[in-house]
Amino acid sequence: MEEIKYVFAIYSCKKYLETAISTYNMFLKNALPNFVKIYIVYGDKEINSDFLIKDHLFLVLNVEDTYDKLTEKSIQLFRTVIRIHPNLKGCFKCDDDIIPVEVLFRTFEEMPALEQHAMSLSKGRILDVGAGAGPHSIYLSELGNSVSAIDTSPGAVSYLKYMNIDARCMDILDLKGETYDTILLLMNGIGIAGTKGKLPNFLKHLKTLLSPGGQILCDSSDVAFLYEEEDGSYWMDLNSEYYGNFKFQLHYKKESTEIFDWLYIDYDNLHDIASSVGFKCKRIEIDEHHFLAQLTLQ
Repeated sequence: MEEIKYVFAIYSCKKYLETAISTYNMFLKNALPNFVKIYIVYGDKEINSDFLIKDHLFLVLNVEDTYDKLTEKSIQLFRTVIRIHPNLKGCFKCDDDIIPVEVLFRTFEEMPALEQHAMSLSKGRILDVGAGAGPHSIYLSELGNSVSAIDTSPGAVSYLKYMNIDARCMDILDLKGETYDTILLLMNGIGIAGTKGKLPNFLKHLKTLLSPGGQILCDSSDVAFLYEEEDGSYWMDLNSEYYGNFKFQLHYKKESTEIFDWLYIDYDNLHDIASSVGFKCKRIEIDEHHFLAQLTLQ
């Protein structure tokens, strides 16, 4: 039997195993070479060991199988696959996470403190980028602010228009000839840049959309903790550009998006890249690995 060199983990939970199994059958079954081992991963605190392998496909971890325990499950996943396959060269994690609908339609009171802080700093003519269902646009508009929103989802834009928000279905990179006092990129919105390598040009484009004295309010997460070992060291793929470059695909019922790039950038790298293209970058608030930053023109 050929030695396993890589693990491809479909990250799921018991409640949504059918979705994970469907993903496996549609895209991965018999599609990868023999040196890549595929696991569907979920948590179960009732097992009597640190982990359990079922039917050669399911990797069950002794962790809580809930939405608010994703970090613990991720750390346990990486530690476990290295125990199972000690000569492993890499582990790829495909998240099958569920975004609760109520998160997309949350009120100001339901927003985390970091987002509430961003709301309090928003001023002037405001552009909400990647607005989604518009919790930020709607709240700021109700306060009497001048708010415009853009999103690449026609459904989201239709809903925003229904809520009397000035909304357009477009990519931020296609927006030209307009300026704003505040540009919002929230819910890890800076991730729209795609990859760390694309972030400089993305920020250069945003500069052209800022009024004199304007600001960008963006948040992101330093996901280095996902790769932390028990001894405090970090397991990193030195062949990849950056540990915060991710790929996602969204599913709703029978509809699926194309696979797309998404960036989680740590603050130090954001600061350095923003400074290199003419921004002043300030960390406004931090909540564990998540932070809010303010970018203004130098």
